Amino acid sequence: MSQIFADRRAAVPARVISFCGAALAVWAGLAVQPAMAVDPPVDCGRALGLHFWSSASLISDQTPDGTLIGKPVVGRSLLSKSCKVPDDIKEDLSDNHDGEPVDIVLELGSNYKIRPQSYGHPGIVVDLPSGSTEETGIAIYIDFGSSPMQKVGERQWLYPQKGEVLFDVLTINGDNAEVRYQAIKVGPLKRPRKLVLSQFPNLFTYKWVFMRGTSQERVLAQGTIDTDVATSTIDLKTCRYTSQTVSLPIIQRSALTGVGTTLGMTDFQMPFWCYGWPKVSVYMSATKTQTGVDGVALPATGQAAGMASGVGVQLINGKTQQPVKLGLQGKIALPEAQQTESATFSLPMKAQYYQTSTSTSAGKLSVTYAVTLNYD
Repeated sequence: MSQIFADRRAAVPARVISFCGAALAVWAGLAVQPAMAVDPPVDCGRALGLHFWSSASLISDQTPDGTLIGKPVVGRSLLSKSCKVPDDIKEDLSDNHDGEPVDIVLELGSNYKIRPQSYGHPGIVVDLPSGSTEETGIAIYIDFGSSPMQKVGERQWLYPQKGEVLFDVLTINGDNAEVRYQAIKVGPLKRPRKLVLSQFPNLFTYKWVFMRGTSQERVLAQGTIDTDVATSTIDLKTCRYTSQTVSLPIIQRSALTGVGTTLGMTDFQMPFWCYGWPKVSVYMSATKTQTGVDGVALPATGQAAGMASGVGVQLINGKTQQPVKLGLQGKIALPEAQQTESATFSLPMKAQYYQTSTSTSAGKLSVTYAVTLNYD
């Protein structure tokens, strides 16, 4: 048995054993070889461009969504300063890449939520970082001026101008790019107030990306773009009317003696609250009206059985004692809205029955007027 074992060992070619040993040695060498160190991007700091003008604006409930408000705030030459590069690549850049272009990528700050639509504008719309967009209906519109916003990643866009390698630093030669921001109306005004837009820290992170789009792509330096110089003040003006039901007294059908008879005149007040000194008027309208007679609304067609017929309701302006003209032509100015920043007041009105037909029937009567506020 021992002899057979010895013969088999001798029959194994020596080169096979030697080859396996070399292979093991190679793998062992790879396992202990240290990886090449790569330095992190250099911190280029905070970029703050030349921001021009402040603005004051008024908007109302009737301002259409997508309306740009006030003047745009313009940041120019944001990245005109040079930036250092990581130590591990300085020599290579200086020796082999001097003068080569470097892309600058802007990444929107994490505190800014992008809205799904830009309302036909070429830029992007983001919610206010304070979370007040839901209350005010105001957001921030951002674009690059006359330059298109070329998207290159999730929440990332190319800066309108390239940088370049200058020996062992990064620089921009004559940066004339713009980043503009402006208030924009995006929704209903739920909480009217004075809104001041002035500080948007960390609006973008800017990244100097060398050899972008290749296997050697690397972020060499980065920093933040803040906007906190210009101030945009927006008075979110509005008026609110509180819907109400006015009850007229019960009358006898026998008291209706002919077309044009009026009965049961009732005084009431239309309550309003206005904010922001708006110049505003109000008008009433109805789906069904009496032709040739001001202020008369009729019951809707197809009312249930037991409802009165041949009678409508007429509105009277309590200030002028004249019937109210229905529709926009009959708008009534509300100067009380401009007396204080936050004004609560009432418009005196009257309502009465108005006989519209020689044929009448007894029953309940219900008419509805729509109240519309019109900002001048």
